[in-house]
Amino acid sequence: MKKRKIHITFRTNSYDTEYNLLGEYDKEHNILTYFENSSLVTKVTIDLNQQELRRDNKDYQLIYHFLENEVTDNSIFLKEMNQELCLKLKTKKFSFSQNKLEIIYILLDSEEKVIYQIEF
Repeated sequence: MKKRKIHITFRTNSYDTEYNLLGEYDKEHNILTYFENSSLVTKVTIDLNQQELRRDNKDYQLIYHFLENEVTDNSIFLKEMNQELCLKLKTKKFSFSQNKLEIIYILLDSEEKVIYQIEF
């Protein structure tokens, strides 16, 4: 797969950031993959067919499932502690068209709204 530029916007009630990086889009399987290189390298994989987001690094693996207007149980696996936590979220919007993905969801434990947009 060819590397392509990706623009990410991530907004919550208390946090707002935008950044650019390189990633890959597998058109045949409809999967977007990129690596975040902050203090901890995190692989992010979004399966657009399954409407699933995975974040994986040496400390944790997070798996979110997005079903519009539904509450889903999602897992955060803490590797060092060998412990799995459950997080409920409600998806307000999961939209993919051409080269833009928009996911809007609410973390139910904190009532925090998250807006996650990717253009590639």
